[in-house]
Formats: sequence, structure tokens, C-alpha cells
Amino acid sequence: MVGQETLERQRHWERVADHWTIPRDHFLIQQEDDITLAQIRHSLSPYTKKMRQSSGRVLDIGSGGLPTLYLPKDVLPRLVALDISRKALSVNLAAYKIVADIREGELPIQDGKISTASMFFVNRYVEDQDQLLEEVDRILEPGGRLVCMDYTTIGYMQECAQFNPYRLRSVLEELGWTQLQVAQVTSPSFKPRELAEDSYTIKGAILLLTGKKPQ
Repeated sequence: MVGQETLERQRHWERVADHWTIPRDHFLIQQEDDITLAQIRHSLSPYTKKMRQSSGRVLDIGSGGLPTLYLPKDVLPRLVALDISRKALSVNLAAYKIVADIREGELPIQDGKISTASMFFVNRYVEDQDQLLEEVDRILEPGGRLVCMDYTTIGYMQECAQFNPYRLRSVLEELGWTQLQVAQVTSPSFKPRELAEDSYTIKGAILLLTGKKPQ
């Protein structure tokens, strides 16, 4: 039986995820105007190119309602969108959809079934990010890739976890990963209007962590 505290926590994060399920046109306008989406996409372009060249499935963890903000549209037929919010997934155009809470432990995917895993602005919600990476390692096929991006520090409605890609890189190194890189996408002074409400505090840069699972 699921405890009341667990249910309340799950409902809270469902509400957080639902908050991001907003009209697409409005979201795109805000993103293009305020978040320098072109800059983010430029940083991702070497990795999205590899996604296009691969025929395997792509898993977008914490996918929300609009994965093509960061992922190329031509991966949609083999995209697996995983999110806690049914509302967000209802407008997500991915071919496959999974409702799951990534803070609850194992990802509901079989070993070695994914060629690329992506996480965009998701780590902030996960306290045990080491365990999440171990799960990503499990579900990726040999030679599979991870693309992970978030703010180094952000407060959102309540205190969120810190994203430290340098420490996470060391976790993946211990698992034998190669081609591990951390790149800065924006500077710490970057503060979009969309995130400038009283409930938000942006303190860090956006950093990108990428790597390849051993063959």
C-alpha cells in the first residue's frame, strides 16, 4: 500500500509537470524570445545529428509535452517519451509514451533497449542522480549515448537538487563510459523572463553532459 506522504509527493510533482503543459505557440514564442533556443540547439547539434544517423530508439526522460524543442522531429517515430504527467504526455507526439516517476527507482524499460537517452532540465528534480545514471546505463544498448542538460543551480517552487555534471561525469567514468564531455551552454547571468516569477531563482549556468556507454 502506498503511503499518504508518498502520494502527496507524487501529486506535487505531477502538478509541477502539468505546469509545463502549456499552449505550444505561446511556449515556442517565449522560448525563442527569452531562452535563446537557437543557442541551446547549436550546442546539441552534434548529438542530434547522431540521433538521426541511428536507427535505434531514443528515450526522452522527463519529456513533457514538446520534446521537439530540443530533439529533431524525425526521431518522433522511434521516440519513447517518459514523464510523470499524463497531461503532458497527452500532447506529446512521441510514438511511445510511458507514465513514470523517475524518483521512484528503476526506469520501466528492459535492459539494453535504448540507443540514446536524453534529459533536458530534469536533473533538478532528482535527489539521487547517481541512481538515475545507473538506470540509464542499464537501459542503454552497448555503445549507447546520453545527452543531459540543466542549470547548475535552480530553485523552482521548492528547493531543487543541484546539477553537478562534473561529479556525474566521474560516476559514468566508473561505469566505463567514454567520450565524456561537459560543455557550457549559457552563462550564470542567463535569466529568461519565463522563469523570472517570484517562485523561481536562477543561479547557475546551463551545462551539457554527454557520453557514450562502452561497447
